[in-house]
Formats: sequence, C-alpha cells, structure tokens
Amino acid sequence: MFEEIEEIEEIIISRNLNKFLGQKENNIFEAKGMTAYDITVPSGRFEISKDISSMANSDGGYMVFGLKHEPAVDERTDVVTELELFSEAECHISSYLGIAKDGIYPKIDGIRGEWVEDINQTGLGVGYIFIPPQIEQKKYFLITKLIEEGEEQKGIIVGIIKRVKADSVPFSVQELYGMMQNGKGEIAKRLYSIESKIDHLSKFSQKKEDSSKKLSGKIKEILK
Repeated sequence: MFEEIEEIEEIIISRNLNKFLGQKENNIFEAKGMTAYDITVPSGRFEISKDISSMANSDGGYMVFGLKHEPAVDERTDVVTELELFSEAECHISSYLGIAKDGIYPKIDGIRGEWVEDINQTGLGVGYIFIPPQIEQKKYFLITKLIEEGEEQKGIIVGIIKRVKADSVPFSVQELYGMMQNGKGEIAKRLYSIESKIDHLSKFSQKKEDSSKKLSGKIKEILK
C-alpha cells in the first residue's frame, strides 16, 4: 500500500506500470478501470466530481485509469489485480478534468492528468489524474450539481465529499450543520484571535495618540 504520493509519482515517471499490481487503494490512491465513468449520462459526470473532490478534501492523491481491481480479503479496500492498458486515443482524461472544473467549487489548484505509455508495451498505457494536497483555507470543495431522476438540478443543492481510507464518503447533514455553526472551528478561532489583536493594537495606538496630544498641549502652555 502506498504511504506517500511520491511513491505513485515514481511509477508514473518510470512508466513501469507493472508496479501497480498488488497495490491497495487508500486515501491517496484510487484504481480505476479503463472505462470507469460513463460521461454520456449525468450520474457518470457526478461520480467524477464526487471522486475528485473527495481527494481534494483530504490529502490529495492519484486516480489511475487502466487498472483492474477487486475487493481485498477481509479489508475494506480494493487491490489491483491486472493491468487494463489502452491507447492514447481511448483516453478520456481531458474530458474528466473538464467535467470536474465545471462541477466542483472552488477551483482545485494544480490538478492535472494525462495518458502515460507503459515502458514494456508500445502504444498502450494508463491515464491518471493528480490532485495535489490543497491548502486548508480553500477547503471544503463542493459538488455544485445534484443528480435527481436522471436530470441535473443546477443551483439547488451542494454536497461535500471526503476521502476516508479507500472510500469517498459524503458529509452528513449533521456535520454540514456543525461546520456552519462553528465556522470550521480552529480557523474561526484564529480569525477571532487576529481580530482581537488588531483591535487591541488600534486601541493602544489611539491611547498613544491621545497622550501625545496632551503632552503637546502642556508644552505649549509652558512656552506661552
């Protein structure tokens, strides 16, 4: 199982794609088949936004397309069992990225993807999408489209998905409500602390200005 994003990146750069075999999905790695999403239907486009936003809301990571996988025994994750390599002409990564750009808010910084040729098989390879770790101030990334009875309902409901181990899990209604009430906890506290310090400095500066005016007045009275 990958522990660092750089381990996945090394395989991509080396193009030795056999190294994906036996790897288990986790919070930074998701294995996808060649045709993981049906982008001709709303539900397929929704799934793309859901999976990408879940990684952006956690630690970032790689989604790699062209890997067959199956449930790992006695574990809540999948393991890569076989390569399902495909040609560059069959790659839909650019379409997936376009759908994510349209269906996720705010914009995910540094997201990219492409097709990579296998070092051992000319003309065949995998596709990948890389989601870099995002700064906490930009989280959480929202899904901006709801699928209901096969139709896209724009501007009505948003959702937040997070990556928990190998799963994409939606925030519960209670979690969303708590976040709104608490202002995301520590960030709200830090902002309050900063505001308090600014207010204190402002009052201190005003006192110094008042004292300076009083001193200036006394000097003028003495010099008369």
